[in-house]
Amino acid sequence: MKGFFVLSPDEESMMKFVNWVILITIIVSALGLALGVAVPETRNYVASIGMTFAVVAGFMIYSYQAKDDNNDPES
Repeated sequence: MKGFFVLSPDEESMMKFVNWVILITIIVSALGLALGVAVPETRNYVASIGMTFAVVAGFMIYSYQAKDDNNDPES
């Protein structure tokens, strides 16, 4: 099995990676929400970590889609 971080990933491995990123984001968000409710002092830290993770994941997905659009042969 090839690693996720290859220079020119094929679509299947990239989609698998994107799905894992989305799944991890959901799990981290759920754990962060539970921790923020249980320990109110940690809300700011949990929110900043969660937002950073969401922004990085969103940028990765956006950059992959932009790369895919640039390779569109019909345009």
